[in-house]
Amino acid sequence: MKKRIIYLRSDSGQPIGCVAIASEKGSKLFNYQVSVQNPKDKFSKSIARHLAIGRLEEQPICASSDSNNNVHDITSSVMSHIVKNQNMPARAIKSAKIWLKSYRIKNKAMI
Repeated sequence: MKKRIIYLRSDSGQPIGCVAIASEKGSKLFNYQVSVQNPKDKFSKSIARHLAIGRLEEQPICASSDSNNNVHDITSSVMSHIVKNQNMPARAIKSAKIWLKSYRIKNKAMI
């Protein structure tokens, strides 16, 4: 499985967490996991990445994509899954909503 890292960002663009995604080429199924910074702590990309990858290996969250299985479609599916997952930290959900809104605006501009 190929692993990718995406950083969750606040509405001001500051990184607040990390998503690790594992997917296989040609498969509509993928796994992901999230790490989110405590607002009292200073954010560290390396620590966030390490935590997300460790969680991905230990307790992956399984999801699927209805579309072409390209990088953007998988990321969009992961962000949508985060928004719908009530067990996710509120900061992760808010960041995923920001990403989805930005992604939809960019896609409309390309049409």
